This record gives sequence, C-alpha cells and structure tokens, in this order.
Amino acid sequence: MISANLDYFDKEKEYIFICRSGRRSENVCHYLQEQGYKVANMVGGMLEWDGEVIVK
Repeated sequence: MISANLDYFDKEKEYIFICRSGRRSENVCHYLQEQGYKVANMVGGMLEWDGEVIVK
C-alpha cells in the first residue's frame, strides 16, 4: 500500500509508475501528486508497451 510507505519516497526525485493497463498507476500518481511528490504515469501500462521486456 503506497500510503503506508510514503517515507520510502523522496520529494526531490521523480518516479514513474507502471501497471498492467495504466489505470492503477494513474490512481497512485494522482494520490502522490496530492501529497507533493513528482510522479509520472506510463499511459496504457504494459499492455501498450511495444519495447523489449526483460524478466529477471
């Protein structure tokens, strides 16, 4: 849960959030922006990603 882990994030850094479709990460971005964080959402999520995916 993001709200329970806000201490993990630095307000001086920018974070990009990605999920499967882009909807959940969009909600996270809205919440964090309201808290004063610099964030970006990958619109369309991994469903729209056409680049290489490396699974480790």
